[in-house]
Amino acid sequence: MRWIALVVVAAGAIAAVVFGLGQPTRPPVEEAPRGDIEIGVSPGGAFPGRPIELVAADLASMGDLGAGWVRVDIDWASIEQQPGAYGWDEIDRLVGAADDAGLRVLGLLLSTPAWARPEGTGDKHPPDDVDAFASFAAAVVERYGDRLQAVEIWNEPNLSRFWEPGPDPAHYRRLLVAAAAAIREVRPSTTIVSAGLAPATDRDGVELSPERFLTEVFSPSAEVRGHGPGQER
Repeated sequence: MRWIALVVVAAGAIAAVVFGLGQPTRPPVEEAPRGDIEIGVSPGGAFPGRPIELVAADLASMGDLGAGWVRVDIDWASIEQQPGAYGWDEIDRLVGAADDAGLRVLGLLLSTPAWARPEGTGDKHPPDDVDAFASFAAAVVERYGDRLQAVEIWNEPNLSRFWEPGPDPAHYRRLLVAAAAAIREVRPSTTIVSAGLAPATDRDGVELSPERFLTEVFSPSAEVRGHGPGQER
């Protein structure tokens, strides 16, 4: 199995931990002491459906390599195929196996079930109603509690491949704000991480560079409506 190692350091992370929405600032570039670097592994979609004994062996190998985190895909389209009806079995076993291996879990929330997206679109099309996604995010955090230390909101929305029909920072911002608010109502201590972004150039309708995408998402001039009339967040 091919693994992608994620090394999170202050000066090198593309995804942003969401403490508040505002103009992004560039942290000073400092060389981190080796002991302060936290390493995680992102197996992508390799775990779902894999025999649990093989998953456990893979997780143990990650720990042996010095990893402290594993990124687990939590696929909304698979889990909530009908509104309010959740199928948790697959994620239960993955989160449980990671916990048994002593690894902290970053849950990646992504993909949209057919009932929550426009007819004829794929699961990489974001939901029109961001509150539906936010309700799912809250259900995830409520179920897994402190076994899910961090939650990442979507994957590579700066590419049309993962955000159909094309990147839309304003729509992603609405999704991020709604999900963050819902998660904090359930478990304020959960770390919320914005989507990891792919290396890209600016090609409107196809892809946006990480710098442009994040600037537009976190711009203080961007408007995001809250859940009530006239509210903004």
